[in-house]
Amino acid sequence: MILHKPEFEELTYRRDLLADPLTMSYNKGLNLGFSEYDNSTGCIVFPETTWKNWYNDWMNQEPLRYYAYLVVDNKFVGEVALRYVESESAHMINIVIDSRYRGKGYGKKGLLALFEVAFNDLNITKVIDEFPVSRLESKNLFTSLGFDQVIENDLLIFSITKEKYKSLGRFRM
Repeated sequence: MILHKPEFEELTYRRDLLADPLTMSYNKGLNLGFSEYDNSTGCIVFPETTWKNWYNDWMNQEPLRYYAYLVVDNKFVGEVALRYVESESAHMINIVIDSRYRGKGYGKKGLLALFEVAFNDLNITKVIDEFPVSRLESKNLFTSLGFDQVIENDLLIFSITKEKYKSLGRFRM
């Protein structure tokens, strides 16, 4: 698994990934409340007219934001990202695995690669994620990685610190 920070011209993959109903079905019905989101499919419109601003916001803001494609055998299989959430004093995780490549362990490998960047390269101290309690596969994945969890208003909120991750023996020095 390789993390690849995309070139501007490679944003077509992100556009296509977010527009794929099979890939984005996990997002369906969440009422995310922004105009680019389609509640009926879970898809997110990522028009080319927004790419320049998005690219500047996401590709040049480390450690506040980090974004990369997941690459296996020279193919893009998904994306990962981190964004700092001031109210949580932590970085929120984003991971999307292309529906064509699910069930192959890429989610776990992608998160582990992201943690290496977060905790080693960016010196982030805590990462979090949240999603509906109904996402059992996601819950099992985050639990298997050693995350702490709490439930609030039908949301699972997961967190792991750099220190805890290191204590689990998964930390490269």
